[in-house]
Parts: sequence; C-alpha cells; structure tokens
Amino acid sequence: ILLQYYTGNDHVLFGVTLSGRNLSVSHIEHVVGPCINTVPCHAHLTQDTAVWALLDQLQQASVQAMPYEHCSLADIHKCTAVDPGQALFNTLMVYENYPEATPDAACPIAFQYESAEQNTEYPLTILAGANAGQLGMDFTYRTDIFPREYMQQVITHCERIVNSIVASASDTLVSQVDALSPAERHLLLTTFATNPHEHPVGYAHQYFLHQARHRPGATALRTTAHKYTYHQLSAMAHGLAAQLAQAAPTASDRIVAIVADNSVALVAGQLAVWLAGCAFVVVDPQYPLERKRFILSDAQCVAVLGHNADLADIPASLPTIALDTLDASTDQPAAFAPVTPAPSSL
Repeated sequence: ILLQYYTGNDHVLFGVTLSGRNLSVSHIEHVVGPCINTVPCHAHLTQDTAVWALLDQLQQASVQAMPYEHCSLADIHKCTAVDPGQALFNTLMVYENYPEATPDAACPIAFQYESAEQNTEYPLTILAGANAGQLGMDFTYRTDIFPREYMQQVITHCERIVNSIVASASDTLVSQVDALSPAERHLLLTTFATNPHEHPVGYAHQYFLHQARHRPGATALRTTAHKYTYHQLSAMAHGLAAQLAQAAPTASDRIVAIVADNSVALVAGQLAVWLAGCAFVVVDPQYPLERKRFILSDAQCVAVLGHNADLADIPASLPTIALDTLDASTDQPAAFAPVTPAPSSL
C-alpha cells in the first residue's frame, strides 16, 4: 500500500527475503550459515480491494512460492523481459521471525550493541520484526537518492498505514487506508491546489495578441540567426491571415495545411490560421507526395500555406499562400479583425 501510495501504480513489485529453511531437507534447521534468498513479490491493488483480502492474497502467494524459494534472483531475472542491466525492483522487504532468547541470569557473559551500520544494494530496505509483542520496523536507504526529510515522511506515512490496517474492519478497502494527516490533507487540498493569482481565460493566439499589445518590443521567437519581437510576429501573422481570408472560405470548422519545417514561417502560419478562425494541420515538406496528398484530402483542407518550393506539387484546386514573402520589418499589422472562435470550434 505504501508503494502504491508513492508510485500511483496499481501493480507494485518489491523484493522479499525468504528463510530458505522450508525445504523438505532433513535437519535443515541445524544447517550452519544463512540459507536466505531474495525473490520478487507482486501485488495488485485496486480501489475495490479489501485490505484483509490483500493480506490473504499475499500469504497464499507466499505459500505457493515455497517450493521454489531456492530459485536465485538471477535465474528469475533471466525468465523476464526486463533488461539484464535493470533491477527487477528497488525496494526490499525483510521480515525477521526469530525466537526470542530468554535471558539466563546464571550466564556470566552478556552482550548488547549500542549501534549498528549496514549497507544495502537496494535504494530502500524495510526490516520488520516482532519483539516483546510489538512490531518494529527499520528503514535502510541510500542517502544519495532519498533526503532525510523525505524518508522521515515515508516512515510517518508507513506508520499511519500500519496503524490504520490494524484498526480496520475486515471489509475496509485499500482506498480507505489514509496515510495523510489532517494537516497534510489541508496542505494538498487547500494550499497547493489553489492559485491566488487570477489568469485571463482565452485562446492561445489571444494570449499572444495580449503580449503583442503590452510588450511589442519583447522577444517572442528566437532562431539561430535572428530574433523576432511580438510586434514583428504579429504583423506577419495578421498579413497572412488577411491573405488567407481572401483566398479561401474560412470558418471554425475549416482546416488549413501548413507545409513547413521548424521556422518563423511555421509559427507565423499557425498564428495566422488561428486569427482567421480555422484549425491547422502541419505537413512535413519531406513527406512523400502521396502522403502529402492523403493528408490534404483526409483533412479536407481549404487552403495550403508553404514556401513556393513546397507548393509546386499541391493540387491546383487548392488555394495556396506563399510564406517566402514574410517581412519582419513591417511597421503595422495588416487591417484584419481576428475571428473569435467558440468553445465548440474545431
């Protein structure tokens, strides 16, 4: 549940450590040395998954995996489509279930440790275990990936999830398990989800025209060799829009093709089509002729904008407007009244 909470995925995969001593091998419990093995564990969580059903599902999967718990992680990795250089998971869950030793008052020697340090090959390892009837959890993490403050938040959320599960009824859903505190919920829903600044509601070209009126000398477009101000780009777009309105029937449900690569002509053409109240479809000049003609026919274009060299093979029945004559030095935009589209416009 914690992984789903932080990843947003309904399918989560993490590693689990198995004791390796459940095999039907005589006296395996007396074998000296570790027999542990790490294998992947998959969980599927949905909004309708009950918490206790999920726990039962994981327990059943663990029982079914016991005959295969000796399989190495490397061999399991080979059976997947995951690239060999990519880890199957980055979170490891370890549950220690050792019998508690009873202190022997007659023993003359006793040991205790004050602190311990250990490394893990996974970004996050969660070690859980029961001690004196209480569940304890240790988090080992890579500090180069997770800041301390972030991990403190993860630990706090994990604690809330565990407490919520313990207190939940048998029919409690995963979606009802909440890791957020009231303060965090208020922060997300009230502080972060609101914007104190009001922004005008409009269309993209209307925002551009607003900038052209209030910041005409500011740079609107920059290419490798030139800079174009809002005033210059507005003048070019208005000139093209006026030509387009004269050459073709423009309306909110009409589409104009723009045959151009990435250039100032392409941007000016897009603005011009919007100013005329139409929609546009961009056609790569490098497309094969048949591909170009298919797009023009399929989109039912009413006109085509492009450089003269790219307009040579356009069907004669379509009006064309050349982009070669765009003049960035035009002092005043052409006398053209932009069309205001409706919300239902194409």
